Amino acid sequence: MNGTTGAYRLTQADRLIGPFDGVRQKPMQNAMGVTPIYDDCVKEAELCGACHTINLPNVDADKNQPLEGYTEADQAVFNQAARNGSATLQ
Repeated sequence: MNGTTGAYRLTQADRLIGPFDGVRQKPMQNAMGVTPIYDDCVKEAELCGACHTINLPNVDADKNQPLEGYTEADQAVFNQAARNGSATLQ
């Protein structure tokens, strides 16, 4: 499940790696509670599919229980990101 839900772990739950050096971090920090980090291993769009091929079996998952393989602290980051994203739609 973690490979198709955007919860593909390469870094800490509050960090996301990407191909852009010097990216502005505040928008993602404020919107999602995560910090974008540059990593030169991300050069091809195929790698993006690890997180951005979305299959959502976890939509109805209990937000009070960490997803399999994650800690309560990780789940808190995921929950905050979901709340932040929902707030922008209102």
